[in-house]
Amino acid sequence: MEASRLPTIHVLAPIGVAPLFAPLLRQGVGVWVPGPRSVRDFLVEDMGLNFHYATHCVPGLFVNGVAVDDWEHTLVAPGDVVALSGTMPGLAGIALRRQSPLKSFRQDLTVPFRASESPAGTVLVRPFNFVAQDAALPLLARGICLPGVGLAAFVAEREEELRCCQVLPQERSLVDVASDWRQAEQLLLRVEWHE
Repeated sequence: MEASRLPTIHVLAPIGVAPLFAPLLRQGVGVWVPGPRSVRDFLVEDMGLNFHYATHCVPGLFVNGVAVDDWEHTLVAPGDVVALSGTMPGLAGIALRRQSPLKSFRQDLTVPFRASESPAGTVLVRPFNFVAQDAALPLLARGICLPGVGLAAFVAEREEELRCCQVLPQERSLVDVASDWRQAEQLLLRVEWHE
């Protein structure tokens, strides 16, 4: 189903609550793409990350469980799973880091990616550690796809903190309407941030 056909929840929220959405992102959310894209274009254009941040603050990127070094030529396509991480501890973290001098330790973990001409669809994104907090603002502003039951459960666990988030155009609290969307197989959540 096209993103434009998904039920959409448009939320107006204070910028200060953005980090509260990190646990939702860590569970995995869909990002709509028009077809195969380079990893770099996916991070910057589809996820909305700042280019400098994406290239200097996200050393760990995995597509379908495989560490990726070449962000310009490796493609991400609908149906793929992209995991993003900040620096990971230990030797494993050093070896899995992008362009690591120890990347030879992970030769068995790298495979060529062959993205066929895929129609538009969603890429499942799972940002971890501080990347989930940092990605919340741009990613939610662009919109994320998730099951209605996932949104309802997330909001129910954080009712007090999220009461300030207003669903537009009704101007009702997200807390009061999130359970109304529980039956939606997929929905699009967009957040407009304000000071």
